[in-house]
Amino acid sequence: FMAGATNYAGKISESLNWAVAIAQKIGIKINQNFISEYIANIPAMNIVTSMGGWLISLFTTLSLVTLFVIFIFMGHAAQDNPFLSNIERQISKYLMIKFFVSLLAGGLTWIILASAGTPLAATFAFLTFVLNFIPNVGPFIATLLPAPVLFLTFGPAWQIPYVLITLTVIHFLVGNILETKLLGKGMDLSP
Repeated sequence: FMAGATNYAGKISESLNWAVAIAQKIGIKINQNFISEYIANIPAMNIVTSMGGWLISLFTTLSLVTLFVIFIFMGHAAQDNPFLSNIERQISKYLMIKFFVSLLAGGLTWIILASAGTPLAATFAFLTFVLNFIPNVGPFIATLLPAPVLFLTFGPAWQIPYVLITLTVIHFLVGNILETKLLGKGMDLSP
C-alpha cells in the first residue's frame, strides 16, 4: 500500500477531474488549475507513511492490552468466593461470545474487502475484530475505516458504495441480531 503512494496522487487527480466535470455540468464554476496545484502539493507519501505508523502503533497497543486481559482472566483468585466465581463465569461467557461474534465480523469483513480487491484487507479485518469489542462505536468505525483506502485505490468507483453498504449490513446483522440472540441464550437473558 505504501509503495503505491505516487499512484494514489494520480487517483486523486482523476477523482478531482471527475468531480469538477460533474460540478461544471450542473453550473458550478470551479478553478480546476488552483485545485490541481493544491492537490499536487499534498505530501501523499508522508500521509500514507504516518497512517501506516499509526496502524502499527495501534496494533502493538491492542496486542499488549489483549495479553494483559488474558492473563487477568486466567487468574484463580475468585475460586474461594462463590459470588465472585459466578461473576467470573458470566464475564467469561460474555467474552467468549463476543470473541466469536467479533471473529465472524472480522472474517466477513475480510471476505468483502478481498473480493473487492482492497489492499490491506487482512489489516482491516483484524481492526474490525478488535473494534467490535467497543459497543456501538466500534463497528461504526470499522465500517468507515477502509473508505480512504478504497478511495485512494479505486477513485470514485463502484467498490466504495459496495463495500460500505455491505459492511454496514454485516455489522447490523452480526451485532444486532446474531450477537443479541447468542448473548441472550448464553447469559440466560430474556428479551
